[in-house]
Amino acid sequence: MGHTFGRAYINHVTGTVQISVKLSRPLRFEAGQYLLLWIPRVRLFECHPFVVTSWADAEQSIADLFIKPRRGFTSSLIRYSHENVVPRLALFSGPHGVSVPVWDYEAVLMVATDNGISAQAPYLKKLVYGYNHCRGRTRQIHLVWQVTNLGIVHAAESILNPILNDDTLDDGYVHKRVPS
Repeated sequence: MGHTFGRAYINHVTGTVQISVKLSRPLRFEAGQYLLLWIPRVRLFECHPFVVTSWADAEQSIADLFIKPRRGFTSSLIRYSHENVVPRLALFSGPHGVSVPVWDYEAVLMVATDNGISAQAPYLKKLVYGYNHCRGRTRQIHLVWQVTNLGIVHAAESILNPILNDDTLDDGYVHKRVPS
């Protein structure tokens, strides 16, 4: 944990902002952890915590973030999203937070509304990985996701479909896919 920098690629997709931060050095993020992000070009004196939606069983060179723009820093991100090909200097600290030991449970109930799926996605990926590699005790996952705008479903496809595509053992662990 500490302060480091990277390059932020900002993308606006159907009411959400997706940021991929190319890290200056690989870091290990556990499911449920977050980082404090500061992009001076967007807002000079503001940093914000964001859950890292990507998870891997190793160090990562890219941290993915899924953000609901509100006001201030998060709404300012939209202005820079059309310049996705131009990476922005990003400074951050982290990872912060504690991960729930989801592999310890036979059945897992996950509940999310709208952009809250971003907090569940790394746990879902970890559970599918654990099932495929015979780690942990989890045999059932129930994900309840209430959405008020179908645009969020479209935006979350880039996060959820790769997780569902990794579900290959025993003809699939998850039986419902996000529509593409």
